[in-house]
Amino acid sequence: MDSKTNFTVVRNMAYSANSIGVRERHNERKNETYYNSDIVPERAALNVNFRQSLSTDGTPETYEQTFNRLLSEGVIVKRGLKADAKVFDELVFDVNTAYFDERGGYDYAKRFYEAAYRLAVKEAGGEEYIISAVMHADERNTALSDQLGRDAYHYHLHVVYVPVVEKRILWTKRCKDPALVGTVKEIIPQISHSKKWPRFKDASGKWINSYSLLQDRFFEGMRAFGFEGFERGERGSTAEHLEVLDYKIKKDSERLADLTVQTEKKHAEGIHLTEATKVRADEILDLVPEIIVIGFPLIPVAPQGFKLRPGVLQLRVQQGAALRHRRDALPISVRDDFIPAGFPRLRHAVNLGLRRRNIRANLCRLGKLNNLRVFLEYCQYLSF
Repeated sequence: MDSKTNFTVVRNMAYSANSIGVRERHNERKNETYYNSDIVPERAALNVNFRQSLSTDGTPETYEQTFNRLLSEGVIVKRGLKADAKVFDELVFDVNTAYFDERGGYDYAKRFYEAAYRLAVKEAGGEEYIISAVMHADERNTALSDQLGRDAYHYHLHVVYVPVVEKRILWTKRCKDPALVGTVKEIIPQISHSKKWPRFKDASGKWINSYSLLQDRFFEGMRAFGFEGFERGERGSTAEHLEVLDYKIKKDSERLADLTVQTEKKHAEGIHLTEATKVRADEILDLVPEIIVIGFPLIPVAPQGFKLRPGVLQLRVQQGAALRHRRDALPISVRDDFIPAGFPRLRHAVNLGLRRRNIRANLCRLGKLNNLRVFLEYCQYLSF
């Protein structure tokens, strides 16, 4: 294998209470199917939970249930937050797939991310704020696997936690004791993503992003635990993912080229069928004036269909006799052979509708229709 530089990367993402369910289903492998085709369901049992969402009696909980329990216990406070506020954060610790593959794979990854979890506890401010921490061992690195000629898996750690900061509540002027005004009344564990990860200026006046310092702490922390063989990555670095993505794009491009050829072939066939359909539609519409039954108006009740007005369904015997005479005057090829077998309702309308005394069909407006689709939809909603 070619020697490549390995990088440590940690990303932090924020979610509202309404959107965290998507992350829970992914992290805890609760989905039946996955958009990521590299996930191997048979290896889900190898995923390692360093912390799970459990109630006080050990019963499994959802992320939302754990969050609400922490609220009720006073462990976290959401005072003054908007309804759509970001109340969940997720840290994703990552290193190149090859880094673990070269050092023993699964067992080495477990030791590495167990140490990374201890760093995550520090970042969260305490384990009580962590909802879930799981190492994924079931995602296959397709590009590296094809390069090595064997399966290689991409190990990484997801840590979902509540972003909490200590908020000092001061005594106001309403306090009866003037000596207490401006002093600390209480300190609460306030949920706040923005204050947990602020932007600030350094001594030179340059804006610093908290995430940049997070990268430093991850890199330095893992070195302190004795792990080596990697360099500090940049926040948002996608070197590993781009390598995999480039491979997928190449494969998808090959599949796309094949699909393009098939699509062009189908398109040509479709054009031929469309032209044939237009010809048949014109022939059928030419026939429509010959199968007009009665001139009763229709009452539109919906864009999809029509309803006959009550009381106008009876046809006098004289009209029926005249219509039967007109039907018998039509050539056999028009009444039978001309109507394709794929249009049973149309055949029924032509061959039976005109000779029934109690007419249930009203085709008076068909001569105005300009395409076969509308004509057939019209027939579909009529009862013969």
